Amino acid sequence: LLAETHNATQSRLYQLPPELLFLIQEYLSNLEIMALRAASRKFLHTFEAPKANCSDTRKFREVVRRGKFREICQRERDGHLHASHCVCSICMTIHPKAFFSPSERTRAPERRTCLGTHGVIELCRHIRCNYSGLTIYPIDFVCNREHYSVSPSEHHSLSVYRDTSKNEVVVRSGLILLRVPANVPITQDEVALAMRKVHEPMCTHLRIDDPKCLQRRYADSAKLPVESRGRYRPWEGLFSARAHKCPNHACDTRFYLYRKRVKGEDGDFDELVLAIYRYLGSLQKPTDPKWIAQLVEPESFSHYSESRGEDAAPK
Repeated sequence: LLAETHNATQSRLYQLPPELLFLIQEYLSNLEIMALRAASRKFLHTFEAPKANCSDTRKFREVVRRGKFREICQRERDGHLHASHCVCSICMTIHPKAFFSPSERTRAPERRTCLGTHGVIELCRHIRCNYSGLTIYPIDFVCNREHYSVSPSEHHSLSVYRDTSKNEVVVRSGLILLRVPANVPITQDEVALAMRKVHEPMCTHLRIDDPKCLQRRYADSAKLPVESRGRYRPWEGLFSARAHKCPNHACDTRFYLYRKRVKGEDGDFDELVLAIYRYLGSLQKPTDPKWIAQLVEPESFSHYSESRGEDAAPK
């Protein structure tokens, strides 16, 4: 009622008779008519609903979204937001201050960005990617720069895809650590030596060349290999056939070793492959706790995301 009284006394457009409004409607776009119908009850009944297509609907939703964003920006400037929260200009919503770097907190709300949108994860020593880059999937990355390899012709490659069973975006990579004659056992020392040569991150908290990343001893046997989905596992049932997980409970990085039989010109040989899967969450929003845990960011922020993992403003 207050808004209707304000419009009737302050808005010249609102005061026009319906006959003139009908004439004005002929010069308006679908988006403009939709905006006017949403502005007041009088316009809702005066202007006929346009035959809007999907593009018009998307544009109108964006107009409404930006209008709400301007409103919360004004609320922050007026001091009406909770003291522990700030506005993010990319997400166009409110996050706890811990999701912003100290320098970002001092910026105007229309220009401030949260760590989830401008933070990056390391895919390898040479490639980093932000939130926007990983929402374009499926996609493959190939790094042509120097990496550990048992063959000069191999390149470090990664795949980004969505695991439909878990509704999560996954970064998958595989690295050949060793090549040995078929059925020849591989010792713990050989595995450790090969991994020490790989100066690559598994995630923010684990590195391949860190001997602590193998939480249990590698085990092998001289038995004939057992084929499982094209992968031969002489150690079937032992730890190396099961996935290991990053010890950071907020990070969902898993890895395991498997042995693969390869047919060569001079006979068959086996490859010991390190498979790494980094689960980044659904990536529906850049404040997803699994995504935040993978970022290369200050320790204080990582600790906050582990302990709370929330982004909703108090009501």
